[in-house]
Formats: sequence, structure tokens, C-alpha cells
Amino acid sequence: MTRAAWIAALLVAVVAGPARAQQASIQIGGAAQVTTGDPWRLGGQHPVEPDLIIQLFDPGFRFGNLYADLNVTRRDDRAVIGRAVFRLDGAKAGGLTWSLDTGDTFGPPAVQNFGFSNLFAPVVTFQGGSLRGVNARTEFAVSAGRVTAQRNIFGTDTTPIGQALYQVSLLHRLTPRLELQARGIYVHSGEMQMYTAFTDRATDVGGGVRFRAARGWQLVTDGGLTAFQRRGAPTLEYAPTGLVGSIWSFGRGWVQLNAQQFSLGHFPVANFPYNDRSGVFASGEVDLHATTRLFGGGEYAKSNLDPAASDAATVGIPPGFYSRGYGGVRVRVASQSTLTFRVDGGGREIRPSKFSAGFESDTGVITAEWQARFSRASIFTRYERRSNVDPNSTGASFTQHDGNAQFYLTLPGGRQLFALAYLSSRADDTGGGETLWQTGGGTQLPIGPLYLRAEGTVGRTRDWGIDTARMRQTLAVGLSGRIADRTYLSVDCFIDHSPLALVEAGSPWMTRTMIRLTRAFPFGTARSKGAAAPGRPVYTGATGRINGTVFVDWNGNGVMDPGEPPVGGIAFSLGPWGTVTAGQDGRFEFGSVPVGPRTVTLDVGSVPADFDPPAGDSPTVAVARNQTSSVTFGLIPLGTVHGIVYQDADGDGTLSPADTPIDRAVLVLDDGARTELTRDGAFRFDSIRMGKHTVALLTASLPDGAQLVGEPTRQVELGKDVTPDKLVFLVKLEKRPEVRKVFPAKKK
Repeated sequence: MTRAAWIAALLVAVVAGPARAQQASIQIGGAAQVTTGDPWRLGGQHPVEPDLIIQLFDPGFRFGNLYADLNVTRRDDRAVIGRAVFRLDGAKAGGLTWSLDTGDTFGPPAVQNFGFSNLFAPVVTFQGGSLRGVNARTEFAVSAGRVTAQRNIFGTDTTPIGQALYQVSLLHRLTPRLELQARGIYVHSGEMQMYTAFTDRATDVGGGVRFRAARGWQLVTDGGLTAFQRRGAPTLEYAPTGLVGSIWSFGRGWVQLNAQQFSLGHFPVANFPYNDRSGVFASGEVDLHATTRLFGGGEYAKSNLDPAASDAATVGIPPGFYSRGYGGVRVRVASQSTLTFRVDGGGREIRPSKFSAGFESDTGVITAEWQARFSRASIFTRYERRSNVDPNSTGASFTQHDGNAQFYLTLPGGRQLFALAYLSSRADDTGGGETLWQTGGGTQLPIGPLYLRAEGTVGRTRDWGIDTARMRQTLAVGLSGRIADRTYLSVDCFIDHSPLALVEAGSPWMTRTMIRLTRAFPFGTARSKGAAAPGRPVYTGATGRINGTVFVDWNGNGVMDPGEPPVGGIAFSLGPWGTVTAGQDGRFEFGSVPVGPRTVTLDVGSVPADFDPPAGDSPTVAVARNQTSSVTFGLIPLGTVHGIVYQDADGDGTLSPADTPIDRAVLVLDDGARTELTRDGAFRFDSIRMGKHTVALLTASLPDGAQLVGEPTRQVELGKDVTPDKLVFLVKLEKRPEVRKVFPAKKK
């Protein structure tokens, strides 16, 4: 499909069909990155990188949910149409729910990873189309297009890399315990130059079975046949692929075992890691005690399964093997603290071939971590010793020590302070090495409807070989939030100062500023419960829904009890899957959410000043296929304690018109939690949580000769139906005999 056709499709989508169920909207946003500095610091970046985005989300489209995304970006000093996406989902036909994606989209590969921790299947980005149909027992998908890479900083300039992909997959659950899947894939890489291609073309067909033999125990098998032509080779080769394994989960842990063989033609896209290897893998974790967990694993694999077949090829994978193993223990100390010790080791040997000179290496890593979380603070510390031994090259052998620490402190009102420190030392076997230290910290806090984050670091690097040291300082400041109804602004500025001794001229300063402004324009029939989520990434897998409620949690138990009203206008985010704003009934909803654990994040910038966010403002929700998951957010109401400090001028023991205010008297809340000074005799503590509190007048802050009328400490209580009275502190000032200092007369 051409770019012109994309624009036409977008315009058709905008005017098609009235909205029915949810609030539809068009979101328009602009972004720009502005950089300053000498060319050697910018690395070829343009001083100004612009980007324009137009997104459409219409859940009331006549055939289902409609989503469109069009970007205008910069390439080679001219404006071009960048990423363009069109998606239609929710259409029902043949007992399946269908979704159609066209344009610059992405999707999972047709091969299966079956949940083994040593095997993963990254998504593939491509220009083309995909069609997917699902129901409770069946999933069917077909896709075709040109594999792409993302060029600019916004990820909106998609570039074909010279590789074409065609794939089809089918998954069917015969019973709740038995699942079958089949696939067919063709990859043509004859024109790919940006990345290394090991094949010019490859066809892969196969299928697999997942059998849940018992609760927590499943068996997996997969097999196939590939036909492929190595890069530059004239002949077509055939090779089998296979996988067999088991996953066992039990009350005290889990175990995984698998063995696999993947030929060079097994899904040879640019970012796929399975090519041309065979091996075995085992891992597991087990609880020895309520506070102690052991974990470990190991793997052995070979590469280039048929070395002789690559003689006529122009590129290839050199023959060799690698092995690795790891193990450790995790101990829980108290209720919110854990200690983790881990040991890793492994070796790799690549034999000489026409593609590689060969090398050999042995690596070892020892790690110790401590993580602790308190009511308002969290701490993370880590030490790591890493060694590498290459018998054929002393320059590649080294021992490195790394240590880092991070500290976070959460304060009332959504404020946070954090600090970090890092130290690294590497000693090479040749006598050289390097030492690096870095420290810094920062804060984040709400400023009205916006959210501010500032962080600064300073560091020093010393090269042992040439005995030189370089200092570096960085400062990052970001401000983001809703500046008006349905309008969001974010500004991030990064300043770097790092003089390099090897550079004779040029400024050591570099700045990078990112500015983004978005505005949503709703249209159609407004949604009655919650708010719409304009624009979500394209996803073709199984989905579910998340319903949420935000309310006033008067008793702080996290449950919406009778008499606790809803709160509207609070914003929530589901990461790349969009944002929503709760309606006046406190309800919000995310639709078409990919299955799996998803984190719902409360936008603290949208919380009114008279509330605190709950302790868990980013809970993880398990989303199941075609199911609705629920989550609640209880906002903690805040109140105010106020009062006055006056001089009892007429001595009657009560506040009267004759009494006068006392300034700069110190009031202490809750034994030192906060302090305030009186101004014109008045003081005020805002953003106080519900419950009982104490307010004490610090007598040392009063004028000489002052005596309190009554107790210096008062009890106050804040609650749903409890509003504390104004606190009154009366002070009597006694007149003391005047003390005169007499100095001797100066001598003439």
C-alpha cells in the first residue's frame, strides 16, 4: 500500500460511521528534539529533529474498534510520511473475533517459544498487513510484509532493510489440557544489506503440541523442516528443527528442561536468535524455607550444525560451542528486605573457519545484592566481580569490580528524593585498566498539575595506561503533565559536560532538549462510564479488559466501603497501551489489553491537592483472554490543621480583641514530622492524613519571659465527619528586671 493510499484510508476512517459505545477522539501531537554542541559530540544528529503525530481512536466504528496512526517526520533534510498504521478489530465472523492491521505494524513470529526462559521470540516490525482471528479455543494469524528498522529517535521513520516475510500460524485447543499449533514461514533476504544475512531465502514448516499432563506440569514438543539457501551459495539445503521440553510448577518452586535443534533456515529474520544451534538447558527455583530460595541452571549449545555446507557461502556462522551455568540463593530478611547471592560461569570456543579466526574465552561473575523497602524509603545495593580469561589474547583478559547503590525516599504530596552512587575498577592482564566513579541524586515532585523531575550527576574516569583523568557532569530536568483539558505537555532537557583529552578543539558541552505537546479532540457520543483511551499500539494477540474504580478511602483499607464516594478526573496509564481518565462515577476502562501481567499506573499529577495517592499506585493486573480484570485505587483524603499563637495582653486567659499576634513561633506536628512558623500569629499544616495528631508549641521559640496559658501540646483528630477547631495558643509575657551592662570609661 502506498503512502497516498494510507492517507486516504485515514480520511475514510475519520468520517466513517457514528460512534456508539465509547468516546472517540483524534489526538494531534508535535515533538521536537533540539541539540547543541560540536559535531564530535552530537554524533551526526541534526540540531533539530521534528515529529508530528495524528492518531484516531473510534470504538464506535460500524465494523469494530478503529485505530489509525499517521506520522510526519524528517529524512535527509526533507519532510516525509513516516510510520502509518491502520487497525480494525472487534469484527465477528465465522465464530472468531477478527483484527486487521496494515501499514507500519508489528507482530509476534509464527514460531513458538512455549515459555522456556532460555528461548524468546521478539516481535518483528514490518510494512505490510496481518489478519488475526481468535476465540476461546482457536487462534489463526497470517501476515506479510517488508521487515523494517526504526531510524529516528521517535521511532517513527521506519526503513525497510531488504528482507521480506510471509507467515501463517494456527493454534487450536482440543481440550483444556491439549493444545496444537502449526506454522508456515517464508523469509527472503536476498536484498538485505543493513544487517548480516546468513540466508538468501528460507522456508520453514512445522508444528507442535503442548500437553498439560497434570496441574502445574506440561510437556512441549515441536518439529519442522526447513529448506534454505545460504548467502551466496548456489544450492538449496534441507534440515530438520526440533524442540522437546517440560515445565513443572509446584508449591515451592518450578523446574524447566528442554533440548532443541534449530537449523540456519529456522525463521532467519534479522533480530531472531535461534539460528543454527543445538543444545540442552535446565533451570529451576525451590524454597528451602519460608525465607530462603535456591535457584540455578545450566546450558550447553553448539553452532554451525553442518560446517561443510557453508564452504560455498559468502557469510556464515563459524563452528563452535558455549556452555554456561549459574546458581545462587535469595534470603528474605525481615518482611521487606532480601539478600541475593549469585555465581555465573561459562566458556565459549569458536574454531577457525573461513568466517572467523577463532577465539576462546572463560567468564565468571559473582554478584551480591541487597534490596530493602520501608514505609517511605527503598534501598538497593549491588556488588559484582566479573572476570574474563582468553588464553590466546592477554589484552582480552581482565578482572572488573562494580559497586552501586540507590536510595529513594517518598514524601507526602507525591514528592520523592533519590540518590545514587557507582564505582567501577577494571584491571587488564597487560597492566592497564580503568577506574570510574559517579555519584548524584535528584528529586521529583508535583507542581500544580505538572510533574517535575530533576537529576544531577558528577563522575570521574581515570585511564591507567595513559594516566589521565576526565571529569563529567550531567544535569537532567523534566516537566510534564496536563496543562489543560485533554492537553499534555512534556519538556525534558539534558545537559552534559565531559571534556575529552584527545579532542584538541571544540566545546565539551552538549545539550539535548525534547519537547512534546499533544491534544485530544473527542467526537461522537460521549462514553457514559469512564473515559476513552485514544490511540493504542497495534497488537494481534489475545486480549482482555481492565475495569477500574477510584474512590475516597477514608479508612485507608484499600476497599471501597459504603459511604466512600468515587473521584472523577483521575488519569491512569497502561504504558504503551494508552491512558484513560476516570469519569465522574470514578470508573475507567482499558479495552483490548494484551494478556499477561500489565501495570496500571496512577498519574499522580492528576490527583487533587487534598488527596494522597495510595501506597501501591502502580499495581500489576493479570489480564486473561476475553476476561475482565478489576483494580481499585483508594485516594487517601488529606485535611488541614490550623491555629494561632497570641499574647494574652489583658491577662484574662482567653482570646480577646486586646490580644496581639506573636510571629516566628515554632509549631511541631507529630513529634517532629513537620514544623511551621507563625506569620501574623497564624500557622497552618496542610495535606495531613486522617487520624489523630499532636501539635506542640516549641516554648524555646517564644520571646524571653514567655509563659504558656494551658498545655504546650494539643490533640487533634481528622476524619470523615470530624473537622478540628482552630487551635489557640495563648502566651503571657512577664516583665523581667532590666539588666544593664556597665562598661568602664575609656582611658584618655
